Amino acid sequence: GQARYATIESWTGRGLEPEPPIDELVLRYLRAFGRASVMDAQNWSGLTKLKPVLELLRPQLVTLRDEYGRELFTSPTPRGPTPA
Repeated sequence: GQARYATIESWTGRGLEPEPPIDELVLRYLRAFGRASVMDAQNWSGLTKLKPVLELLRPQLVTLRDEYGRELFTSPTPRGPTPA
């Protein structure tokens, strides 16, 4: 059959934030997917220049290095849904 489309607003009954805060977007990404480099977050989001955002969030994050020496960031909050 033919694909049918609906807006998120019609499904949830709520409107979307016009521009959600980028730091919250990055935190949600890290909570959902775990450890990631700056480049990983940029590739996933399609956004650039996320290094300053991750630097701002650094006190809230756990950092480690992968086997190649790249710095990875992760949220200390367990994975799972974030409250709305």
